Amino acid sequence: MSTVPWEEFDLSSLSYQQFLAFFFDRPVVGDEDEYGLFHSTIDSFVALNPAIVLEQVRAVCRSLGELTTVYSPEQLDQGLWWIFGSGIDCQQHLSDPTVDIKLRIDCVESMYFPFRDVVARSNGGVRSSYYMWWHKVVIHGLDPMPRRYKYDHVTFESDQQQMVEAMFRTLSRILALDHRGEFALLIWPTLIV
Repeated sequence: MSTVPWEEFDLSSLSYQQFLAFFFDRPVVGDEDEYGLFHSTIDSFVALNPAIVLEQVRAVCRSLGELTTVYSPEQLDQGLWWIFGSGIDCQQHLSDPTVDIKLRIDCVESMYFPFRDVVARSNGGVRSSYYMWWHKVVIHGLDPMPRRYKYDHVTFESDQQQMVEAMFRTLSRILALDHRGEFALLIWPTLIV
């Protein structure tokens, strides 16, 4: 990472281990200090190769259960907020037609594992990032997608339809897990869209 202030930082240049360290191996800070935690010398995050970033996100999702033995719940929560929100906005890459559709679908489907391996095994003390996860992915992930209208109804291109179906399948799998009431609360903003 450069020490020159206000630079763009290419997240796709990180190896998987560097990606983990960058987002999770940090001190936990309060909301008022969160911006400075990642932006002390970085003005904005970019992904010159968005496929690499989605591969990293997919790997994080698949191994989040194991990562709970390495990082604290607070570190994971803080890092997940930055992955799905203020930092890389991974959802923008999910609708990027330049990224292979199979990778984008696999990344969405991997989002089942954090809910199976972490949330379902928690004793009700899930962190805030899980409550907004699907809100960010579905609502904000679909927002930039170009849409066509036919007979006053939204229609999707083929890859867009495939992404919507992958999200629906993944959300359905999550709702089939134990603790349905809690999962319904976690994804309710998505369900009412």
